[in-house]
Amino acid sequence: MIDLQSSVETYTLLDGLEREIHYWKPEGEIKEILLGLHGAMAHPIDFMQMGIYMRSKGHMLVVPTLRGHHQKRAHVDNFELFVDDMMFTIDKLLADFPDVPMYIISHSMGTLLAMRLMTTRTLPDRVKKIVMSSPYIENAVKISPFVVKISGLLSTLFPRLKTPVDDISNLVTKDQEVSELLIEATEQEIRSPEISMRLGRELLNSQNMIRGMDKDRFNLPMLAFIAGDDHIADAPHAEEFFSQMPAVDMVLQPDNYHDNFNERNRKETFDKIIEWISS
Repeated sequence: MIDLQSSVETYTLLDGLEREIHYWKPEGEIKEILLGLHGAMAHPIDFMQMGIYMRSKGHMLVVPTLRGHHQKRAHVDNFELFVDDMMFTIDKLLADFPDVPMYIISHSMGTLLAMRLMTTRTLPDRVKKIVMSSPYIENAVKISPFVVKISGLLSTLFPRLKTPVDDISNLVTKDQEVSELLIEATEQEIRSPEISMRLGRELLNSQNMIRGMDKDRFNLPMLAFIAGDDHIADAPHAEEFFSQMPAVDMVLQPDNYHDNFNERNRKETFDKIIEWISS
């Protein structure tokens, strides 16, 4: 097994499902909670580089394993379950660390989850800001209307069926060492090598929901890192989408693959996050 250099706790969600939650805690006073939301088919290991760095700078990163992950085929029956789970997790963390503010740090599918939390639920006042890496508002590889239509039928009839997707393992980060680590984690099924028809369809549904949402619903300050060489999320679409919102600070990273938090320039990204949440 790969050592994430974190402390791990198991907690129970409202429906009785047990999940792991990883903490990268600094010594001394906890000044804020950085809640990490990972992407589809991913795992808290995707936040390991950030966790180690943030801990060294005196900040605590906390990343739960989303339901339907840490298994061979990532699956969820309904995206709303992710939203319910995170509302429960937010309440748990705020109770565990009284009077400490929270900042949501999200990547890829995690950005959809963060935006769903912000626009469809009432977040506690202690949740202050949202950071997004490679917002997954639109797929970089376009899907034909026919495939979109048939995916709805297949996800209903065969929800756990494997979705045929291209191997993108070499298109996550240009940092070769980190890339090899994430590929190893996928081979060990820490990260999921497959995705179900239902989860694939739920991602499309969530993208449609966010794109159609009234912009006034995006009511928290946001910092969005846009990866210019992203082969997974459509960077130009994300840039256009957020350009309509005055509450969003955008950082364009033209040479990055999909995962800004694991790229070669990640320390600059982490320092920008620290600066921004402190402002």
